[in-house]
Amino acid sequence: MPAWQFDHRDIAGKRIRKIFYNEADALRFEATFLDRKRHNVVEPQRRKFREAAESYLHDRKDRRSYDKMEYYVLCIFERFSDQWLDQITIQDVRQYRDQLKSKYSVYRANRELEVLSAVLRHAEEEQWIRKAPKVRKLTGETSRERFLSPEEIQRLFRHETRPPKRLLLGVLLYTGMRKSDVISLEWEHVDLEQRLILNRNTKTSHRRRGKGHMRWIPIADPLFDLFGGVLPWSKWVFPSPSGTKHLTNIDKWWNTLKTQAKIADARIHDLRHTAATYMAMATGSTMTGQRILGHHTGKMAERYAHPDHTWLRNGVDAAANLMTQGAPLGHSQDTREAS
Repeated sequence: MPAWQFDHRDIAGKRIRKIFYNEADALRFEATFLDRKRHNVVEPQRRKFREAAESYLHDRKDRRSYDKMEYYVLCIFERFSDQWLDQITIQDVRQYRDQLKSKYSVYRANRELEVLSAVLRHAEEEQWIRKAPKVRKLTGETSRERFLSPEEIQRLFRHETRPPKRLLLGVLLYTGMRKSDVISLEWEHVDLEQRLILNRNTKTSHRRRGKGHMRWIPIADPLFDLFGGVLPWSKWVFPSPSGTKHLTNIDKWWNTLKTQAKIADARIHDLRHTAATYMAMATGSTMTGQRILGHHTGKMAERYAHPDHTWLRNGVDAAANLMTQGAPLGHSQDTREAS
């Protein structure tokens, strides 16, 4: 089989050697190379996918979603880890997408494809490849809506008897705070006299307002009772066993609790959805939920220095009443059912 050999040095003195088995491809490559050399364009440094992924993660190590990004990168490594970036083609990406489609749900597959696309774009920005191959997501993804019924909420509290963990469940459920904000909550940000929680350093704050932004969340009556059952012994409301830092992972606790309470297909984040849903049902408006959960828009005027929390407190109390249907936490309205 005839072959055409290309052997030149670029402007940096690096020797470039390639073999082609098609004359047209050889001539096309030579023309492109010489044109770039005339215009003093340095060839991008060749790197493997693993290097680009590690660089991508390093630049995002302070992101809240870092753990998830790292998880998906490790999954992608199984296919692309040692592959040269300039050898990853659109066809490779399509085959990988089809592979994910056969293994996972559309939602799960698209999250991994998003990370793959982000790593390839990062490599392009670093000029390790000329142009990143297009990564198209799967179609048919639907938004996931799940909120707990009053009966499910009662079952959760019936099966969780430890006061600190009941308080953890209550803060997640009645405030709608994000998991990371809840586990890092400090006692100095809890005002039981005014029945308020100061939520600082939220995801919304990082993205739109900066670290100095904060919001106040009223403490509903059922949550206030739960606070009364816990004695502070650390700066953290939910401390680690040593008390020197806060809890870092509550997924195992949640998975055990929901299994005991026979609640299927519910994530910790669905407690936030539950709070938003019942606030909207109780008030007939999404404004209360938007303000409490931190879903601000640029058009909404915010006055957090001296806010009037009356209407917000009415909203969380009404929502809490709907969730519990007036029954004490952990006790069924049907007295025949054993607690």
